[in-house]
Amino acid sequence: MNKYLKYFSGTLVGLMLSTSAFAAAEYAVVLKTLSNPFWVDMKKGIEDEAKTLGVSVDIFASPSEGDFQSQLQLFEDLSNKNYKGIAFAPLSSVNLVMPVARAWKKGIYLVNLDEKIDMDNLKKAGGNVEGFVTTDNVAVGAKGASFHY
Repeated sequence: MNKYLKYFSGTLVGLMLSTSAFAAAEYAVVLKTLSNPFWVDMKKGIEDEAKTLGVSVDIFASPSEGDFQSQLQLFEDLSNKNYKGIAFAPLSSVNLVMPVARAWKKGIYLVNLDEKIDMDNLKKAGGNVEGFVTTDNVAVGAKGASFHY
């Protein structure tokens, strides 16, 4: 699992950096929550990779994985703070469609993490993302099952 987190975190930071010049860039990451060990490890991986690359990343999270309104407000606030790029792990495929579309229209580079945003509705709203980073849960499950049987 740790191998996947390192890859996931490194890919995320690398993808964000590839979208613009990073010398003057500031980035934000919106995780689902920090009350889950997976997301705590993700936060550490992002911080470690950002330090290695010499970039500044601010990391935020919702109080819980069910607090859709807090995540929505958090994303809207961050999209008004002059970040060059925002990576986000939406709590559902639809809860961030409109604020992500507005951020895209402002020229903010966006990277979708974990759960894929509803791309059809995002495009209808005039938005898009630079990239999508996730794990192959079927492959991870198969690997985990191989240790039990």
